[in-house]
Order: sequence, then C-alpha cells, then structure tokens
Amino acid sequence: MAKKGRPFKIKEPNVSAALEDCIKCKDVSQQAYEDLLVFMAVLEGQRACASKDYHYKDLFYWDEAVYGFVRKMLTKYKFINGGAAMGLEQPADANFWWQVYGLVSNVCYSPNLHSKVASHHSSAFERNEALITDVQILMERVIK
Repeated sequence: MAKKGRPFKIKEPNVSAALEDCIKCKDVSQQAYEDLLVFMAVLEGQRACASKDYHYKDLFYWDEAVYGFVRKMLTKYKFINGGAAMGLEQPADANFWWQVYGLVSNVCYSPNLHSKVASHHSSAFERNEALITDVQILMERVIK
C-alpha cells in the first residue's frame, strides 16, 4: 500500500527557484513591467561589452551596470530595507524588484547558464545570456 503524503512537485525546466519567486509576485504595476522592458534593453546592451573571460575577469563592469539598474528600481519603488524585520509591508513593485535582485544574485544557479567552467567562475557574458533568458521567461509567464 502506497504511503500518503504531499504530492511530488514537478519542477519546470529552465526555471530556477529565484525565477519562481519572481513569477509568484502579485499586483505588479504596468510601470514596473515597462521598467522590466528597459532592464531587458540594458541586458541586451551588455551583450556587446560583457567580458567573455572566466574567473571574474572584468565581471565588475557587468555587475555595475546590471545591479546598478536594479538598485535604481528599488529606490524608485521605495524598497523598505529590513521591512519584514521591522513589521513593515513592502510595496508590491518594490517586492517585485527585490525578487529581480535575487534573480541577478542567483544567476549562477540558473538552469539557463551554460558555461565551460564551474558556474561561479562563469563569464559576465554567460551570466548575461542566462539572465536574458530568465527575464524573457518572467515576462512571458507573469507580468503581462
């Protein structure tokens, strides 16, 4: 006789835990969606200049551009640093961009990252390509 328990959840291919967190965000405004399109343009612009060298070579420049944009969005949408710890509710758009920050931070764990070296040594270009795919999936599944 089979044991009863929680049903086995089948994970979607090409969707990381960080991407799942973004997909779960509710009540994202049209403006936040439009800013996601701008973010995609930033990522596409990085294709031309992101380093293809491994082992953190020139990764700083990519980090500066990508994280810089996300930080601007956190400021724009009035992210409350320590909100949950202080009992404050995060605005929906700020929460969404916080999840996008997590998506960027966890790009090395994305199933869309294809690298010839260990993922944490992947190039800025490879990380950028994985992030573009993740953001495309996000735009297709949730925000529209």
